[in-house]
Amino acid sequence: MTRSKTGWVAFQQRYNAIARPFAWKFTPADLEDLMARIERHIQEERTDPQPAALLAT
Repeated sequence: MTRSKTGWVAFQQRYNAIARPFAWKFTPADLEDLMARIERHIQEERTDPQPAALLAT
């Protein structure tokens, strides 16, 4: 086995031994909100005739 592969195998074994689940707090409602905000942003970009960089000057 190569040295780098040996290192990855050692990392995997150590990580699997110490890994703990985390509390996931991103809910389906959060995802819906994020998708709606992204869609609004996209729509605003499509209706804005000037790029934002030109407005800043």
